[in-house]
Amino acid sequence: VASKGDFYDTLASAGIKNGPLFQTVERVYLTEKEMLGEFNLSFSAKGYLAHPALLEGALQLFNLFNESPLMLTGCDSFILYAPLENHIYAYYEPANLKLLTPKGQLLAEIKGMHYRAMTQALFAPER
Repeated sequence: VASKGDFYDTLASAGIKNGPLFQTVERVYLTEKEMLGEFNLSFSAKGYLAHPALLEGALQLFNLFNESPLMLTGCDSFILYAPLENHIYAYYEPANLKLLTPKGQLLAEIKGMHYRAMTQALFAPER
């Protein structure tokens, strides 16, 4: 089990720094091939189908499996079945992500996620 602090310390050491509003992870449960993350917004997501802070947190899960950070560059499919709530779970197995209510209702599904290694060159200003 990884706590919120452990999760964001791991991301920060890889160069990924999220501000307080985007630190939605509460805890992460890990195995060798899959993980389950619990996410909470500290404010209301009313008016959003999928609040960006929740999506960002859930999409960062895959970085716990990699020694160098990756950036999501696309997916084969994204299906939103219902608006994301303030408190959700994200189940990740390589290349696929399911977003669930605390009772297990499927809210969204991302299949066939594609990644690219993040390098300093991606963030360097053009000359």
